[in-house]
Amino acid sequence: MSSALSEHWQRVVSLAMLGLARSPGSSAIQIPESAISLPEGSSEQSALRSAAAALLWKLAGERTGINTAPPPAPATTTADRYVSEMATRRLARMLAEGPRELVEEWLDIAARSGGVLAPQWVPAVFQALAPAARTRYARVLGARIEWLAAQDARWAIEGCRIEWTEDAWTSGTQAERAALLMHVRQAEPERGRALLESTWTIDSPESRERFVGVLRIGLSAADEAFLEAALDDKRKSVRSSAADLLKGLPASAYVRRVLDRLQPLFVLEARGTGLISRFSGRKLRLELPAALDKAALRDGMETKPPATRKIGERAWWLMQMIEAIPPVIWTQRFDCTEAELLSAVDATDYSDDLCHAFTAACVRHPEHRWVQGLCAEWRRRLDRPDVRAAAIDSIARLIAVVPPPDGETLLGEEVGVLRSQGAVDAAAELLVRLTLPWSSASTRIALEVLELRVGGTAPQGTLPRTTLDLWAWRANPASAIAPLSALLERLPPDSPWRNALERFRELIEFRSNMHKELLA
Repeated sequence: MSSALSEHWQRVVSLAMLGLARSPGSSAIQIPESAISLPEGSSEQSALRSAAAALLWKLAGERTGINTAPPPAPATTTADRYVSEMATRRLARMLAEGPRELVEEWLDIAARSGGVLAPQWVPAVFQALAPAARTRYARVLGARIEWLAAQDARWAIEGCRIEWTEDAWTSGTQAERAALLMHVRQAEPERGRALLESTWTIDSPESRERFVGVLRIGLSAADEAFLEAALDDKRKSVRSSAADLLKGLPASAYVRRVLDRLQPLFVLEARGTGLISRFSGRKLRLELPAALDKAALRDGMETKPPATRKIGERAWWLMQMIEAIPPVIWTQRFDCTEAELLSAVDATDYSDDLCHAFTAACVRHPEHRWVQGLCAEWRRRLDRPDVRAAAIDSIARLIAVVPPPDGETLLGEEVGVLRSQGAVDAAAELLVRLTLPWSSASTRIALEVLELRVGGTAPQGTLPRTTLDLWAWRANPASAIAPLSALLERLPPDSPWRNALERFRELIEFRSNMHKELLA
C-alpha cells in the first residue's frame, strides 16, 4: 500500500472511531487521487464510499516501472532422458489427489533410472514438494530448475549447487555447507573432516550440531580424535552426537572407558568344575552404579531415564553403558556363547531392560548370531501384553540391520516360527514394522501369512484390515499380483475381507503400472 493511500486509510479509520458527527470536515473525505472525486452525499455516505474506493485502489495495485533489463538467456538444451508424459501425469494426480504415500517411490524410481521431468512439469512439481524432497530429488527436477533459480532465487533448492568450489565451505548457507560436507565425506572422508575442523571454532552452535552428524558417512578410527574433542562442546546436542558416533567405533577409547566402568558391574561368573555346575548354567552378577562421575557425564551419560521407560535411575545408567558395547565383546570376554549369556540374562531381575540394551548395541554393531539369539529372546515375550509391541519392534529392528540375502532368510525363519506357534497376527505386525520395501521373497512370505489370516485357519486376533494399505506400499508389485488375484478368486463373495483385499489389489496394480510407465 502506497504512503498516500496508507495515510488516507488511517484517516478514514480515525474518523470512524471518533464519530463522524464529532469531526469537522468529515464530509470532505477524498481518495488519494485528486483527479477523481466522490459523489456528494452525507458524511456517512462519504466515509463508506471513501473506504470502498480505498479497498479497490489497493486491489488494483500500482503501475510497475518499465523493465529495461535484457531478457534472460534461454535455457540450454540437455541430453536428459525425460520421464514419459503418462508417468508424469500420474505423479501430478498423486500430488493433487493422492495417494501421496507413493510420491517418493515415484521419484526414487525416476532417480535410479536417470529420468528427468520434462521442462513444462518442473514448476508445478517443485511447488508441490516439501523443501527436503526438493533437495533429495534435485536430479529429477533437472537442469531447468537450475535455470529458473538463476532467474529468481525463489526457485533455488537450498543445499544444492551446480558446482562446488573451495570457498563454498565458508561462503555457503548452512544447508549448502551441510550438503557439501556430505558430498566430500562420501568421496574423501579425510578431506571432509578437515573442512569441518577448519571452521569448527567459529561455526555457530546450530551449524556444529548439524555438521557433526554428517561424520557418520565414512566414519572411521581417523575421526576419533575430533569426536573426542567434540565431547567438550558447550552444546549438549553436539556432545550427544559425538558420543553416539564414538560408540560406533568398537576399538575407540570411548568404548574402553565404558568397559572399564562395567568391569565390576556386569560379570558372568566362571564355569563351575562340578557335575551340577555344568548343568545349572552360569550366573550373571549385576551391580547398579552408585553414581555418575564427571567422566561418565562427559561421555554423554543421561542422568534421567526417558518418560517412556519404566526403569530406575541407577538401572538406566547401567543399561546406557551396556548399549555402548558391541555384543560380541561380551562373548569374547566371558568365553561364552550368545545363548549362554542370554540365558543368564533371563534369570536376572532386569531381563527385559538388558534385552533392550543388547538390542540397541546389536543394531549399532550387527552380528548374525547375536541377532538370531535376541530375536528368539523377544519371541518368548510376545505373550506378555506389556512388552508385546516392544518385542515385535525389536525383532523388526534386528532383521532390518542384516543385509540381504541373510536378512530375507532370517525374516522367513522368524515368520515361520511365529506361524508354527499360531501367532499369525504377530507375524503380520512384524511385516508392518519392516518399513523398507519388500523383496519378492518378503512379499511371498507376507501373502502366505495373509492367506492364513483371511482363510480363518488362524485364531481371530486384532490385525486391522487397514494394515493392508501399509502392505500395499511395501510389497513387490510383480510378485504380488498373481497370488493376490488367486486369493480373491478363492474368497467367498460374502467374506468381510473382500473389500480390503480388492483395495489391496488396486493399490498393487496402481504401483505396477507406475513402475512400467517410469521404466518404459
